[in-house]
Amino acid sequence: MSNDNVIIAGGGTGGHLVPSVVMGHYIQTHFNANITYVTGQKPLDYLFAKQHNLKQIVHLPIRSFSNQTFVQKMGTCVRLFKSTYSSIRLLRQKKASLIIGVGGYASAPTLMAALILRIPILLQEQNSYPGIVNRFFARFSKSILLGFENAVQHFIPRAQKKCVYTGNFSWPRLRHDQPVSCPHPMLLITGGSHGAQALNTAVAEHIDTLFSKCESLHIVWQCGTQNVDAISTQFAELITRKQLTLIGHTKNLFPTFLAADLCITRAGALSLFDVIHSETPALVVPFPHSTHNHQVANAQWLTHFGAAKLIQESDLFWQKTLIDTCILWLTEPTRRNAFVENLKLVKTRYPSLEVLNTVLTPYLRTKKQ
Repeated sequence: MSNDNVIIAGGGTGGHLVPSVVMGHYIQTHFNANITYVTGQKPLDYLFAKQHNLKQIVHLPIRSFSNQTFVQKMGTCVRLFKSTYSSIRLLRQKKASLIIGVGGYASAPTLMAALILRIPILLQEQNSYPGIVNRFFARFSKSILLGFENAVQHFIPRAQKKCVYTGNFSWPRLRHDQPVSCPHPMLLITGGSHGAQALNTAVAEHIDTLFSKCESLHIVWQCGTQNVDAISTQFAELITRKQLTLIGHTKNLFPTFLAADLCITRAGALSLFDVIHSETPALVVPFPHSTHNHQVANAQWLTHFGAAKLIQESDLFWQKTLIDTCILWLTEPTRRNAFVENLKLVKTRYPSLEVLNTVLTPYLRTKKQ
């Protein structure tokens, strides 16, 4: 009996790419299935494929319709048509058994091709507020795997019945990472896979204050690949004294989360997942322009359990609040303890990854024994 062929579609951000690869590894480990990844053509899509040695991957020339003129949208429609046609050819060539969409515009052509060819669809939604692609295709999918429990309310009623709470898919659920070595108190600052300009600006303006109040502090700052050179030049002395470590894009930030005493982070789904599973107290600053404000919804879900502190960029003095709270939590560790305990409680709510077996078994025939 030949192996099943599974297509996992979506990309553009770490929030889409990481779940793709984690689910792909799980399916390869527990089912004799061949995995093909379909992504867009953003630089991160190519970088991610190289970092994770993804051999079976297709890059479609698809773009988002957001912030485009009428003429640009017409061009995007042409790309969508061509990408859907390419996806139909791919699915026929691979004799695909199952299509998994992880959201984002890069998944749309492959999901459309699956509908045309009547191939079963599963969806994975990382955020508290589902994206437009997943909301549209939800009515056609067999199951919808939710990263956040409260996302179910945003799907149409008949799609809500197909929702399965799995939690998000990230490396900590497949392997046991060890924390990076650091003998000093560590502050992790991360703006996600692309960095965050507002966080970078706030930290740059107040980094001297942080070190003056917390002399033995070590800062690990994920500032985005495009910003590393400029920030390295600006803070060369701190780097030389080994008080500051800069990171652009990294395959896996979780070992740093494990070592950190405190983190400042955006509210992307996978960043909050790392906060939960590392049990690291977090000051969460959602990106205010995320689609449908989903980062605010993500952060509110975590703060509902008292497991993080939410700081909004819309607040007039948000930078002062962020830095003052950061110093307070670093200098008075007892203030962080309640957040650690609440993170442990949130962590217990995550179901086992084996829930995927129940979802996948009807479509993948060759489960390993």
